[in-house]
Amino acid sequence: MLRVFWAAGMVYVKVKLLRWRLWSASLEGKDAVAEWNSLHEVLGCFFYLQTVELRGFWIKLGQQLSVNIMLPPQYVKELSKLQDKIPSMPLSTVLAIVKAEFGEAAARIIIDPDLPPLGTASIAQVHKATWQPVPGGPTRGIVVKVQHQGVDSMFRQDLRAAAILARILAWFDPEGVPDLRPLIKTLRKVALDELDFRLEATAQMRAADAVKESGADVMVPRVVPALVRRRALGMDYVDGEQLVTAGKRLPQADLDRLIAALVDHFGVQFAVDGHFHADPHPGNLLVERSTGQLVVLDWGMCVTLPDGAAQAYAQLFVACATSNIWLLIQALESIGVSFKEGDSFEPLVILHALRFVLRDSKPVGIAVGELKSMIHAGDDLGKTGPDRYKKSPMDVISGEMLYFGKSLELLFMVSSQLGVTHPILQTLFRRSYVKLLRGSCAPCAPGSALCRNPHDLLPSLPDVPAARGAVEQELLGLLREHYKQGHILGAQLCVLELPSSSATSRGRHHQASPQLLADLAVGVKSWLEPEPVTTATTFNLLDLSKLPLALALLKLVDAGRLRLSDALPGLLPGQPSVTVQHVLSHTAGLWKPLPPGVANLKQLLDFETMLAAVLASPVAEPPGYAQRYHHTSFGYLCAAACRSLAGSRLSKTRWYNKQTTLETTTTTTTMKQQWCL
Repeated sequence: MLRVFWAAGMVYVKVKLLRWRLWSASLEGKDAVAEWNSLHEVLGCFFYLQTVELRGFWIKLGQQLSVNIMLPPQYVKELSKLQDKIPSMPLSTVLAIVKAEFGEAAARIIIDPDLPPLGTASIAQVHKATWQPVPGGPTRGIVVKVQHQGVDSMFRQDLRAAAILARILAWFDPEGVPDLRPLIKTLRKVALDELDFRLEATAQMRAADAVKESGADVMVPRVVPALVRRRALGMDYVDGEQLVTAGKRLPQADLDRLIAALVDHFGVQFAVDGHFHADPHPGNLLVERSTGQLVVLDWGMCVTLPDGAAQAYAQLFVACATSNIWLLIQALESIGVSFKEGDSFEPLVILHALRFVLRDSKPVGIAVGELKSMIHAGDDLGKTGPDRYKKSPMDVISGEMLYFGKSLELLFMVSSQLGVTHPILQTLFRRSYVKLLRGSCAPCAPGSALCRNPHDLLPSLPDVPAARGAVEQELLGLLREHYKQGHILGAQLCVLELPSSSATSRGRHHQASPQLLADLAVGVKSWLEPEPVTTATTFNLLDLSKLPLALALLKLVDAGRLRLSDALPGLLPGQPSVTVQHVLSHTAGLWKPLPPGVANLKQLLDFETMLAAVLASPVAEPPGYAQRYHHTSFGYLCAAACRSLAGSRLSKTRWYNKQTTLETTTTTTTMKQQWCL
């Protein structure tokens, strides 16, 4: 622990001294850049040497930082050595551990003393070996993974330090920083599980089964069941080279294929199998020499999601890809994310943040620019924006979310370092969407198009009856083409020709009936309910309904049918009442994004169900206490006021286009309307 603080102090002093020297000498431009580059060279080497000395947890951290596109290249160059150039144990120590773990079977495991380890990582090193399953029988080539001596105690010490830091942060800044203690709890479990190679063998075999079942275009080495012990593990030998090394000679098309296969494989892990690799840094990725197939190694750091969580991650990817806020909220809550009460919760902001995390990978130069722009925008918003943007909207983050985010970050970094532009969200969406529709993940042929347009997964358009005229025929062709191109999911279109009014013999104006030129419906209702849209399909208007509903309520006030001080009956029994004024000013205290018990689009489209759910929702604060935008409930509260206080139903309202005024009378509209708020 003291060495960690000493190393951090040395770096801090070096950086401060250089800043002071540049300021005192008024050095700017190229001279300043040269000074910084020199310091980065020194500190990069210093970081590498200290990490190797500290070993354990810090080597694993350095491996992850080695693919961070925001680090200066001098650090990336040095830390990249941690992927496969860590000092290894002497062969005598390796053989002693092999004998201690395998007993008599160790005599049939031959490690060539003239060959260096195939790789050395934070926890173990790997040797190529020859194994004789049966005494006197044939031999086969394998690799043996052997754990470093003393690594167990080092990891436990580092994890204790992390737990102390989490407690300090929870006490020091509970508003600005999410509670990290559940996260550290998962970190501890995953890290300690990684020290038991028996658990790694189970995880690796499960991953291999998932690859076979899903048809993912990757390879997971087979475990040798007879060679599974706590500190040593045997598996098939794969003749391959590291992905980063192969990337220097492979054509761009092959790199694109490998990254597509990698991301698709993680789609299977996250959204289908519920068991994912939490450490996909470049040192764990090989390219098999004979087939060119991607090989995923080192299954020690894995996360097995709780029951139902894989379904929630599938919902998360589909929600982000289709901008479905309600599904996103449901998915995050199912994953274990708890949101803070108050106005810091804005579903649309969270959606945009997740879409940025899941953005397309780009070559390093472009990716760095995008990330810097995002960081700059976030800093500006935090400094000059409303107070709600200065604190995290999340109260508790599940431990699995840490590794989920870490795996996504590493996928992005590896893709960027190889210069690959890949639609990460679209590929994850493909596996997730099929999972949610069918309840399982349909296998795909190796090399198939893994990131097709999502609309390709939707039903094809059925044949339609003959058009009623040229206008409808042309519009139908346009709508069908937009659906095929993925520009629309579902649409309704009605075109009326409104004749001019004519005067009667008594001087009154007579409005002739409009002529129907086109009445069309194309596409499906939603991604997860791909039923055809018809001319009778009801859509959720959401924000589009709020303006006419607010005007209707105000018109009823002007007409004396109700007052701003009137209370909505049945709401908050025994507490201060919700009034019409509270509803119109967004101070009703019923701003929660989704009423309890509402979980699908069908319920959102059922007016009576939603109205009952909104009226039964628990209040976040007393009416009039605070003004918070009522995302979902505003329209339903307006409808409740119209119905219960003024005795006016929404089917009794109509617009007059020429005067743009709203009448609330007992006259029904000319055309039947179905309002869904």
